[in-house]
Amino acid sequence: MIGLLNADTTITKTDKDELLMTATSEQLHIFLAHIFLFSLLRPNKLKTNPLPILIPSGNAITIVDGRIYLNGEEIKIPDKLTPPDVFEETEMTYIKELLRAYANKEKMPAITADTLPLKYKKNFEEQRKSYFSAEAVRRRVREVFSKESDEFEVLKTDIYDGIIDTHSMSYDSGYDRLLAVLQQAVSLPQGKSLLEKQLKWISSNERKGVCHFLVNEKMIKGWVDENE
Repeated sequence: MIGLLNADTTITKTDKDELLMTATSEQLHIFLAHIFLFSLLRPNKLKTNPLPILIPSGNAITIVDGRIYLNGEEIKIPDKLTPPDVFEETEMTYIKELLRAYANKEKMPAITADTLPLKYKKNFEEQRKSYFSAEAVRRRVREVFSKESDEFEVLKTDIYDGIIDTHSMSYDSGYDRLLAVLQQAVSLPQGKSLLEKQLKWISSNERKGVCHFLVNEKMIKGWVDENE
């Protein structure tokens, strides 16, 4: 209730302060009575709905004029992260699988980042950008939501459910599987996560980046199927 009250931008600060004076466990009955009486005086037919949405953590999100508020405080869209020149430790699994996919396409035993053919350099750079786009969202989610309502995990599940059949199909190479799965991820309908439905933080780049998170966490087995 406190979260909903704080996040409702149609209530003045004076009214909020007065209502919140009794928002304690000792005065809960008074607080609820005041909230009930106050709600009876509020308009219930609005052209738009600026009222907050309660999320599983007990916090409340409000979207007004394109601005996003959590319990009354504005949430900034995550800043973009630039891939560092030196690979981070958390990248090594998905990078290894990308290099395997390129080598598989070229029918070469192995390709390293230093021996990457020119025709794959742009794809490699784009995949790293996508990964860090998703990583920027993941970091902001951890700041805003509780672990019990990790909306990034909901997003990952949505993407996994949407791409796993495409990933399981047969392909001429691991690189072909990579491209097919990324295309499928981008074309998926909007999922259940508030990151997509309400916050509008998820674009094609973030969806592609989530695919690399799935590889990192071995939810999908990379791009190369040794049996093909």
